[in-house]
Amino acid sequence: PPPLSPTNPMADLEDTSQFLPHTDIDWSLLFSPSEWYITPEVLQEHYQSLLMSMGFSLVCSLIFLFARSKAGISKKHSFWHDMRFARLRFSDKWFVILWMAMYVPLSVGAWLVYIEQDENWSRALTIYALHMLVNVLFPVSLWWVQDLSLALLNLLTLIGVAMFTTSQFGRVLYFASYINTPYLLFLLVYLLEFCYFWYLNEGQELMDIANLQAAKTVGVSLPTSKGGAAVAGAAGAAASGSTSSSPAMRRKKRAGPPEHIKNQLQRRMKEIRREENEDID
Repeated sequence: PPPLSPTNPMADLEDTSQFLPHTDIDWSLLFSPSEWYITPEVLQEHYQSLLMSMGFSLVCSLIFLFARSKAGISKKHSFWHDMRFARLRFSDKWFVILWMAMYVPLSVGAWLVYIEQDENWSRALTIYALHMLVNVLFPVSLWWVQDLSLALLNLLTLIGVAMFTTSQFGRVLYFASYINTPYLLFLLVYLLEFCYFWYLNEGQELMDIANLQAAKTVGVSLPTSKGGAAVAGAAGAAASGSTSSSPAMRRKKRAGPPEHIKNQLQRRMKEIRREENEDID
């Protein structure tokens, strides 16, 4: 900061604007193409690094599409076809288009950070690479591993890492962080949709099973919905196990119900929820 005035030093201290960081964006230059960050001269000088950044995003896009193909979305009897969805949601086609389109501003932002630092690798780019790793883990956990709870956890992690990446870009170049705003907004909107999607397909069933097991523990019978008596009976049979007093059977009882009983119970719960939704419609 400039030295204090010898005549009135307190007046200079009251003017704190000289200590504030100055933004590197002048919106008056919006109508001056020669002053833009991306110009033909910049592209001609740094086109190789831009191609590398785009290529990295292309690899992530291919992993995204490969993981999506594992879900069998085009098949009638598949993991994805049996899911329940909200009425107001992104269609599968538009979700793929929007997700892959968001790679473009990410690539451009990383490229601008790279050339702003004289083509040197920095902490911001390291965080960006880790962010892209978390980005591809979401479709892998959702469609390849087919675990909705793990996918929800990955999505929450992705939003946190994306915000941190944007803040790191802003420390180098504000414009590189500003162009990531649509990506962050898209993730936040999709998080709301995916939370409801998870509730319809896993959260609701997990809460019902937990309530049935809690009722079995305290010996209280819960009111059941349509077909709920069969589910309660299956849950009771699964929880009680065998009446044999042998050590092997006691260990099996402590370990919980067999896997096929759990699968039957989950399938029955899905049928009951589907029937209830049809009755409501």
